[in-house]
Amino acid sequence: MVYLQTFFRLYLGFQHLFRQYNPEINLCQCRKLCLLQQFKLAGRTLLIPDSVWVSGPKAEVDSLQFLQTARVELGNLYETYQRTVSIEPPGGALELSREQVLVNIPVSEFTEKALEVEVRMAGLPDSLVATVLPKTVTLRCNVSLDSYMSLEPEDFHMVCHYSEYAPDDRYLVELDSVPKGVFAVEIQPAYVGAVISSRY
Repeated sequence: MVYLQTFFRLYLGFQHLFRQYNPEINLCQCRKLCLLQQFKLAGRTLLIPDSVWVSGPKAEVDSLQFLQTARVELGNLYETYQRTVSIEPPGGALELSREQVLVNIPVSEFTEKALEVEVRMAGLPDSLVATVLPKTVTLRCNVSLDSYMSLEPEDFHMVCHYSEYAPDDRYLVELDSVPKGVFAVEIQPAYVGAVISSRY
């Protein structure tokens, strides 16, 4: 069982004496969830809508640090969870413009995929040219089933950064960005060599 606590931004408004205040505040949603094996969170949890109005005395509105949804406990999730949950009343003389929000927790089944991805050298002076050895590395990752067939080596930008002080001419391979729906990336080998020569 995994316990997660996630904070969401909620914009509150205060109306009193024909003046309007819009302090920024956090909505705290506590949830306990357990995912079936081979299933992972496929993105961040969304609250729909992401704002409510709070009316009441200014001092009480300004004292709010967060609003909290009702506790959600989920077991053996294998699909996206979308339900309406209540916002815990703030108490005092404060009133909410709505009492519930829609919570969307994206869940997707994942599998492993291996790709051969080309490594490019970044930061190389214009006067030099580099031949990276090996030219490609093996990238293994977990990918959602929805994206498995469409995921290609060109979706990854693998680089090593040039340095004239690289020990033994070995360069660390780095991933510039990770496509959506991809997790747990492993790169082998982690270092590559390079033959550096003058362009002229």
